[in-house]
Amino acid sequence: PPGIPVTTSKKKRTSGKSKPLAVGSKVSFVDDEGEVLKGVISEIDGDDVSVEVDDEEWELSLEDLTAL
Repeated sequence: PPGIPVTTSKKKRTSGKSKPLAVGSKVSFVDDEGEVLKGVISEIDGDDVSVEVDDEEWELSLEDLTAL
């Protein structure tokens, strides 16, 4: 409607089953080759998240992760 500004935000879509992510949360994500990997969050710094997968640490964005 006229008079109402349309705002676009980059907020993550939250589904009904989304859980807040925290250190120790189990998450999954898709790597560069399209493989789904599962790991545990080891560190959160704003929107940057470190995820431990087996013996590797991945640096990811919060929006790349799916809570398990």
